[in-house]
Amino acid sequence: MTSSRLAALVGITLLVLVGALVALRVRDASLASAQQDDDLYAPIPGVSQPDYAGVPSPALAAARQAGRTFGTPHTFRNLTLIPVHARSAKARGSYMTLDEGLHSGLVTVSEGAGDLERDVLLVTNNGSRPLFIPSGEGLIGGCQDRVVATDTLLPPGGRSVPIAVFCMEKGRSDGPASEFRVTAASLAAPHLRAAAQETQFMPDADCPPFADHPAKTQDVVWNEINKKNRSFDARPATEAYRAVLNLEEGNARERITPYAAALTARLERTPHPVVGVVAAVDGKVIAADIFGDPALFRKFWPKLLLSYAADAAERAPDEDGATPAAAAATPEQAKAFLARGFNVTDSSRAGTMLRFESREAIAYRLTESGDGTRLVHESVVRK
Repeated sequence: MTSSRLAALVGITLLVLVGALVALRVRDASLASAQQDDDLYAPIPGVSQPDYAGVPSPALAAARQAGRTFGTPHTFRNLTLIPVHARSAKARGSYMTLDEGLHSGLVTVSEGAGDLERDVLLVTNNGSRPLFIPSGEGLIGGCQDRVVATDTLLPPGGRSVPIAVFCMEKGRSDGPASEFRVTAASLAAPHLRAAAQETQFMPDADCPPFADHPAKTQDVVWNEINKKNRSFDARPATEAYRAVLNLEEGNARERITPYAAALTARLERTPHPVVGVVAAVDGKVIAADIFGDPALFRKFWPKLLLSYAADAAERAPDEDGATPAAAAATPEQAKAFLARGFNVTDSSRAGTMLRFESREAIAYRLTESGDGTRLVHESVVRK
């Protein structure tokens, strides 16, 4: 073999080796990126997974915390908000909200087929993205205002799908139109949302695990609404919750908006992607909302903030809502609230939601697949 041919052969061999090395590095980088994306949902090493009826084992309860960190607490009066970060979270914009769908005309919401079907609404998603509707979303119109019972993820495709709702306007049972075109400015109170979510885990919707509530969930909703309206001196003729949710009546606007004005900008200045928030009133954590997509959290942040602010304003010790600095909650409290003693207790009838419970709180985790991975939204509320 001539020296020129040998040199050419060596050159080709080197090119092949370099190309293979580059390919391996690209593959490893891709795998590392995929692993980083999955950090938030990773199982705990050395612990077995499913243990009954397809519901993941307690390992998933611990896996909920993988990749989560907590930011600097922000306090106004008696309300403290602690940002939740996920190190691998990316804003994908994968989901459409009900506000976006109604505004664009891609989503329709209408009454059920019969006059007695007041606990069901029909939702049609004509868009190209899945539609996410959180528990506590208020719908204004129809025969009476409604509040969505449970976190719901509806696929595109133009098919009408029934969703569970509760009446949030006890004094009205008819209206000029059967469709709903507007949502409320705020989500319902965390405690009310949790009581409504419980219906997805009980065959007869009886006895939510909140000792101070009546047995039937619709009564829970009405009682909670009456309490909120009274707290803000709102006396709507039809007992509608929108009097407080939309800051329309009584002193709701003057008492709630200072919280929103003070805390909105503070959270938005956070340098790292925020996927959720832990809320505390008078130094005690009351609730948390965490999303898989930072973009989805940002869309619901104004409504969530008003929901937390209403709880804080309702419990404010005096007219100014003043509270000692020592009452502000800490990231350590937030971490303990979300992690301490949770175990999976059930999966929803639809199979896309898991229920976790500890001695002091209940968590509801909506996922795309129902196996506990690919988080859409998790809400946690103190019992």
